[in-house]
Amino acid sequence: MLRTRLSILGLALIVGCGASTQQHAHDLSGRSVATPTLMVSRPIERKLYLVMDPVQVPDTVVIRRSNHSATAFRSFLTRSLRAALGHYFQGIAVVESAPTTAEPHIIADVRLDSVEMGTSATPGKSALKMQWALALRPSEVEDYVFSFAGQGVSEAMDFERMVTFERAFEQMLLSALTGFIEKWTSEDVFPSLRAVIRRIEEEATPTANPEIRQL
Repeated sequence: MLRTRLSILGLALIVGCGASTQQHAHDLSGRSVATPTLMVSRPIERKLYLVMDPVQVPDTVVIRRSNHSATAFRSFLTRSLRAALGHYFQGIAVVESAPTTAEPHIIADVRLDSVEMGTSATPGKSALKMQWALALRPSEVEDYVFSFAGQGVSEAMDFERMVTFERAFEQMLLSALTGFIEKWTSEDVFPSLRAVIRRIEEEATPTANPEIRQL
């Protein structure tokens, strides 16, 4: 009888320990964030291809230093990037690898480095932190015209008492995209990209042979 009780107690402890390490998944389907962006009178007359390689931008993200994860992250980031960059280009297409179309276009390579639970200055509260990168180039060249690497941070929250992971992800991504747009604006990326495209197109246009006058 005593052995049976001890066996039951041992099983309860094992189950209890397993519960503490259980992975909690949070669904980001249908969510997106919108960042303030500048108005442009005329977009670049090229399609932007957002390269969302599943290896570089996974759909399921494990939050480091926690027992939580998020699903549908790639689509969450894609919708938000579309909103941030949509009016700068003639159109946006999302692909998993660089397109092979002969039509001139813009390529944006996207990479997620990490999402982790970080400490904050407020005791008992934590924040989600994201490290990511994005780089742009015209399809005719291999070198990036614009390359960005930055982070996004949510507000400090008590994740043990409140179900706030979805809201924290939105705050984190809004912070990340705001930093991206700030650099995009301060470095005049849009006019610079347009100037690079114009130069590429001019170099690709054959120069007419001057007329030879006969004396």
